[in-house]
Amino acid sequence: MFYLKIFVTIFKNDFLKSSLLFFSFFLSLNVALFNNKIADRVLSSVSEEKSKDYFNLLIEADIDKNKLAHKIYKLPGIEKVYFKSQKKLENKVRNVLENLSIEVPSAIKNSQFHALEVAVHQNFDENKLPLVKEYLDRVFGTEKVTIGELKKNTNSLKQNNVFYQNIPILLIALSLTFLILIFMGQSSSLFKQAYLIEHFQRRKKSFEISFALGFFLLSFLNIAVGYFYFKASTISAVTSLGISFFFILVSLLSYQIKRSRI
Repeated sequence: MFYLKIFVTIFKNDFLKSSLLFFSFFLSLNVALFNNKIADRVLSSVSEEKSKDYFNLLIEADIDKNKLAHKIYKLPGIEKVYFKSQKKLENKVRNVLENLSIEVPSAIKNSQFHALEVAVHQNFDENKLPLVKEYLDRVFGTEKVTIGELKKNTNSLKQNNVFYQNIPILLIALSLTFLILIFMGQSSSLFKQAYLIEHFQRRKKSFEISFALGFFLLSFLNIAVGYFYFKASTISAVTSLGISFFFILVSLLSYQIKRSRI
């Protein structure tokens, strides 16, 4: 309790600066603790639709595309429906037909069709596509809808993207750098306060022990909650604990260097 009282005394004099330091400390711990979840959230928010298997639909212009999208979205296994750029698809079809030396039909020239991309769930069975086609024919009429084959997304951003693979390391490095910068900005006033308390108490290493014990207990409680309650991985918990030890070590070494100059 003696050392914990010293720990509280050191930081209570400047509440705002201390709050910023503790915030950056817990931020670093939790970024390391939940880095994979954060990376997943960052990547999915940027390009979630790019990781889905999908198939294309080509429908005649007299069909209400919004109604069709609503109907198909209700089918099992459908994740999302996107309206594709009609101009781009028109040019793509025209180029394919011209390369095959086939005259471009008037329907294509007059843009008498709409195109949709239908993203499906990961376990979607390709054998369901004929059933989808049969359902759309029954609702909108025979030969009104052309359905393409199921396209497997082989460019999984999560597995192959170099940036994704390095997001956890980047997040940890940034949060740790932020923590060290905050600490170094407060170190002079903090060490001055620590030196006075240590000199008054007349106990050697009282600041070092108090500082290490206080931050270790805070990190232990934070990691324990994240690991047992929020189900963080063991590797992430160890990484978070390593960051705590690294911060404590750097801080105490910095204190020893400044104290030797007094």
